[in-house]
Amino acid sequence: MFREFRFDFTTPGARANAMGRAFVGLSDEATAAYNNPAGLAVLNAPEFSVEFRQNDNTFQSLAERGYFTLSSFNTDADQLGVDSSRLKDLTFASFSISRGNVNLNAFYTNQLNYQRSRSIETSLWEFESPDNYYTFNYDNRFDVEKIRLDTFGFSLSRRWGHMSWGVSLAISKLDLDYIYRTSLSSDDILLDDQVRSSADHTTAKLAYVLGWQYQVHPKVKLALSAKRLPKFTYPEVFRNNQILQEQGEDAEVEASVQFKIPDSYQIGMAFQPNDFWTVVAEVNWIQYQQLSGDNLTILSTIDIGRPDFFQFSQSDFENANDPSLHLGLEYLWPRGRDIYAFRCGAFHEADHKTRFVGRPNDDEENLRELFDIQDFIYNTGDNEESMGFTLGIGYVRNNRIQVDVAYVESDDFKSWVTSMLYRF
Repeated sequence: MFREFRFDFTTPGARANAMGRAFVGLSDEATAAYNNPAGLAVLNAPEFSVEFRQNDNTFQSLAERGYFTLSSFNTDADQLGVDSSRLKDLTFASFSISRGNVNLNAFYTNQLNYQRSRSIETSLWEFESPDNYYTFNYDNRFDVEKIRLDTFGFSLSRRWGHMSWGVSLAISKLDLDYIYRTSLSSDDILLDDQVRSSADHTTAKLAYVLGWQYQVHPKVKLALSAKRLPKFTYPEVFRNNQILQEQGEDAEVEASVQFKIPDSYQIGMAFQPNDFWTVVAEVNWIQYQQLSGDNLTILSTIDIGRPDFFQFSQSDFENANDPSLHLGLEYLWPRGRDIYAFRCGAFHEADHKTRFVGRPNDDEENLRELFDIQDFIYNTGDNEESMGFTLGIGYVRNNRIQVDVAYVESDDFKSWVTSMLYRF
């Protein structure tokens, strides 16, 4: 499941989301408390802000590729490997106060909200090449009630001349409740892999963010931000082939599972040629490779028709770590005590899913087919990149009440974001 997660490390708020989800370089309102707290040092008045969001996520898994063709399937979705979920929630709230060159902010933000349920997805696949032919069954059933990452914290920022520094200290709470079942079997190549796992647990750990911003020119700002996020450990109850055969069908074992929330680094720029136009750009490195390697827990033990069981190693899986690119634009249209804002932007996200990179030993029976199947399951849509665009409008009354709306759409998700801000 973790391979599907999309961690939302972009700055909250409809204004930031409408500007290509690029805001680290600007960071001139309280929504930046957890992304670049340094920017809040420019605030003069207390601010209260909230964000509401509706996310529509599309999940795609298996599709015919190479020598693999679909023979039959049974699924709750309209088509194999494609389903979606809609989530609505309060995703950000903050309150900030300023004294001179110092700003203090208390905030809440949600960075992961994953829910997905499918009672059954069963498919029969054929592999046919000039040298080989076999069929295999792949069953995938799950009920993810929730996997959430909520963060509560404080930020402190201070301005020295043209430069600002900021730090955020927070408690990140992981709350999960799920049951997951998967089965991979083939009579043609003596292959059987079954896993059932479940977890219901809540845990919390410390996280922190460092931010820096510099006014390099009256019209240009540069900024850096770095997040250090926790590594959680939680209990998961599971059974696999080896447990079934050695201890019986009702036996279960508790394992300690590691889940590292990826750290991230951002560099941003804001260009304001006049009082009406703002251009923002951002490069965001989310360290998705931290989901694999030593932080990856492998539960399956595969029966390949031998006395011993086969298990893949952590080095057989990896996550890409390419940056995402963001670009945004804002135009302000003042009308007396009212200001209307029009915003747009675009962003490009690299592939971040967990991919299978393992290679078999030539002298091990059944392993060539097993590795080919894993490559097929994990690498459907190999190196898929995602393009997205953003649109939004805003309204400010008397420089106190601000309401913003944004629409974000990419190749695999859509979001409506509404935020409200009040300056005292």
